[in-house]
Amino acid sequence: MMEKTQEKTALQEVYAACKFFKLMFQNHLEQHRATMASQELLRTLLARCRKTSWSIEQPLLGSATRSILCVPGKLDPTISEALKRIGCTKHEIKSIANTLPEKKEFVMWIDPGEVTVRKGGERGSIVTLLSNNQQQQQQQ
Repeated sequence: MMEKTQEKTALQEVYAACKFFKLMFQNHLEQHRATMASQELLRTLLARCRKTSWSIEQPLLGSATRSILCVPGKLDPTISEALKRIGCTKHEIKSIANTLPEKKEFVMWIDPGEVTVRKGGERGSIVTLLSNNQQQQQQQ
């Protein structure tokens, strides 16, 4: 079970990931449905983080189980299940899957203190969505 401080930090990371996906959903769903989908995803990802090793001291421990992989035409099951739970049709889910950012594969890692996305396969560019190092620098 996660400690309170670890749970609080997990919420920050999962929230950053959900903001990324909400932007993607908004291109295909009405605003309220995109919000519902991101909220459902938030609950799902937070539960996943609670089940894995979430250690600020060892952030890469359990990283693979917290990753999200999407390829053109196919969303990660975590994403598609969240969309199904809010009532999205197969057509809507396929539409979202077919219009991934830059029409490329991407992997998201949700780790303690950091959320990153690699676009374009093994040699693709990596974008940092959240970093505790950035937060600490901004607070100083």
